[in-house]
Amino acid sequence: MKSKLLKISITIILLLSCVVLYNLPTISLWRSFNNGVRAFNEKNYDRAATEFNKAMGISDDFILKYNWCTSLWTDVMKKQKDLKITAIDDSSLTVSERNEITAKIEKVHIALNQLLDLQELNNKYLKKIYYAQGKLFLLEALVDKAKQSFLNSISKDQNFTLPQAELVKLKTEDEQDPAHQLLINIAEAKPIDIERKWNPF
Repeated sequence: MKSKLLKISITIILLLSCVVLYNLPTISLWRSFNNGVRAFNEKNYDRAATEFNKAMGISDDFILKYNWCTSLWTDVMKKQKDLKITAIDDSSLTVSERNEITAKIEKVHIALNQLLDLQELNNKYLKKIYYAQGKLFLLEALVDKAKQSFLNSISKDQNFTLPQAELVKLKTEDEQDPAHQLLINIAEAKPIDIERKWNPF
């Protein structure tokens, strides 16, 4: 009888220990980060943003904010591609589709501006943030703002081809021109990505 009670006690202690460990902030942080990376890899960008947002509730580390923002932005770009539109003023959009994508764009603009307000940003991230901002402005049919964002991106890295391709596309009037299609392919071949490795400690 004593050995049975001892086994039950040990089992209960182990279960409680597992529950406590599972809910430790550090474990929750890593779990949310890894779930976010997994969801992003599975192209479930909305879920990835949710997971990175959970992690941001535990830590204010820049990488979590960057990944959250990138997931939100990629979700908008995916929505644009799914709807087959170049701008939100496209006549093929229903009112609900336009409202949905407009709300998503607004949320991403806020997130991008929060990132730009951070002091620790280096050019590796700034170039991507300005490029992402430019793509949103294009979607909103704000061409001059888009151009300025792309120029800001290039100012951070003159070898970053994505904003260069977008600027040239804006100057190319003939969509049948092979150079125009090449630039589109370049722009679509190198998406902005999240940070998959993270060492906060």
